[in-house]
Amino acid sequence: MPGFVDRLTPGTMKLIAAAVVFAAALALYLLTLAPTVTLVDSGELIVTAAKLGVAHPPGFPLYVLLAHLASLVPVGSVAVRIHVASALFAALAASVMALLVAELMQTVLPPAKRQTHAKKDKDEAPAAAAPSTALVVGPALLAGFLFAFSRTLWAYATIAEVYTLNALLIVTILWLMFAWRREFLVAVPAKAEPTYQKLYIAALVFGLAAGVHHVTVALFLPSLAILVSKTAGKQFFFSKRFIYAALVAIVGLSIYAYLPIAASRSPLINWGEPRTLDALWRHVTGRQYQVFFDFSAQRVTDSARLLLREFGAIWLPAALALAVAGLVHLYQKARLMFWFLAMVIMLDIVYCLFYGPSEDKDAYYMPAFISLVIAASYAMRWIIQKARDASEIFTLAAASLLVVPIIAFASNFAYNNRHRDHIAHDYVDNAFAAIEPRGMLLTSDWQIYSPALYVREIEGQRKDIIFVDVNLLRRSWYFTYLEKTYPEMMARSRDKIDVFVTDLRAWDRDPAAYERSASLNQRINTRFQEMLVSLVTEHLKTGPLYVTSELSDPNQNADLGFVKMMQQKYDLVPQGIVFRLVEKGSSAVLMPPQISVRGLNDGTRKFDNDDVVKRVLIPAYLYTLTNTGIYLGTNGEQSRAASFFQLALVIDPSFDTAKKGLAASQGAMQK
Repeated sequence: MPGFVDRLTPGTMKLIAAAVVFAAALALYLLTLAPTVTLVDSGELIVTAAKLGVAHPPGFPLYVLLAHLASLVPVGSVAVRIHVASALFAALAASVMALLVAELMQTVLPPAKRQTHAKKDKDEAPAAAAPSTALVVGPALLAGFLFAFSRTLWAYATIAEVYTLNALLIVTILWLMFAWRREFLVAVPAKAEPTYQKLYIAALVFGLAAGVHHVTVALFLPSLAILVSKTAGKQFFFSKRFIYAALVAIVGLSIYAYLPIAASRSPLINWGEPRTLDALWRHVTGRQYQVFFDFSAQRVTDSARLLLREFGAIWLPAALALAVAGLVHLYQKARLMFWFLAMVIMLDIVYCLFYGPSEDKDAYYMPAFISLVIAASYAMRWIIQKARDASEIFTLAAASLLVVPIIAFASNFAYNNRHRDHIAHDYVDNAFAAIEPRGMLLTSDWQIYSPALYVREIEGQRKDIIFVDVNLLRRSWYFTYLEKTYPEMMARSRDKIDVFVTDLRAWDRDPAAYERSASLNQRINTRFQEMLVSLVTEHLKTGPLYVTSELSDPNQNADLGFVKMMQQKYDLVPQGIVFRLVEKGSSAVLMPPQISVRGLNDGTRKFDNDDVVKRVLIPAYLYTLTNTGIYLGTNGEQSRAASFFQLALVIDPSFDTAKKGLAASQGAMQK
């Protein structure tokens, strides 16, 4: 068998490795695929893609277009169709990682210096003879599987998100660039004319990748520039070939033309309404997220934890040990490759130390994770090489390399297995079940609002409910959505809304003016509060009004004036996982609905402490369920009160408030 394998051509062995990784990864991702909408941005992205709208900044035009095509496939729900697209992108990313590593493994690492175009440097050189199949296919397969089973790629492969497409495009750029470099270094000694086709294709993919997640793609730019300089010389950047590459990249970047075209159609989700150049620039650059830029010491700990858990259990960082060994080996044998990877890792970590989204921060480490897999592949190659030299110790070490991706698989399966993940849909259903027809629900919880967009706009459920995100009321584009969706609500508070939106659009154009002026800042905040009060009071004339848990608790909510106003005029009566506003002193006992808590603590899936389920959903459930139990107990409904305390204890058996409430209800029933 080894002899047969060694006789395979390099092209064949690359394709075999890539195909095996792709098939295994896709099968795994489909097995663990989410069956419906999930938390964070998935609901918004599905609706945006299905209806060809404009997603939140930077808009992700390439993703939206590809996900839209996936949504047209007449198999399964719209959510599952777009989840499958993520799985396909991730499986392709893992297979291209195998191709990339196979490409790198076809380069030898000589200890001697050689003459390059620019200067003498210790660097890779094209192999004089084709390396053995084991030295190419072995690291390629291991790296492909390690990437496929990594925590982050796998996590986003089972849901509707942009990050697997982002990963696919990044590794494709690297594969093309290193393939171009190897061809270039082969052509120069042979006095043949080097070709630039693969570099131009990489430039095109780079431009397209910027249409998915431009921040993480841009982190590779300094390393890629050095790679080109060390290959074709610094003169490349003053040549027509550089101009060609730049123009091709701009062609890829033209994917952003989708945003103003889509915005001009006034789609349902038209985030930022980027019809003008100024609005387009604000949207693409993500101006609204600039408030998240600040250094936090906590992010240092977060970085270490995310890196340690990515390829296995934190206490068994085998893959990271290989990556470190690979970097050391590269520093000794191939400084260019060492600095290429080290620069990406350092830039990525530094960026993440200053920018920290709470829900998907792991995805921002994707450049570092990709670089670590590549670094680990060099250590794998070195160990396999030593094993082929008939060293018993290294033969054992080479065999043990198979364990590394297995560790990643075993460690991450429980966290990434979403095939029974109904948490987001249940969260929406539990809230909607409490709301009477023609009711209004106010929230500032994106974890319920985003999936609710899917439930309402794609599945068509509970169109009778007016559902408003209080946070989005600070975005001018959202009022266009509300005009389309709830025209009667908008008409009832027209005067207050128009005054506030006028101020809000001025803030969109020049937020610095409001930061400099205390009077302007006070005015816009006052108008915001007055508009909120109008929305509440006007709706209560026509139907019931509800709020989610965070709007009932001043300790959790920034809009304290609004919360205090509600608490002064109304009682907040717990109604399942929401609260209903009723007149002060009302003695009406409401009928809380049945609540489903599937997946929260039944072993279906494990959650890290920073997972949004643990940070947001479980506290919200515990807070509302115990408050419902307390309210029912106060009104003499002890049996029903006990059922809500018991449900809270299903989620968290150690929750003290629920324990005490259950004991009190059981005691009252025994009297």
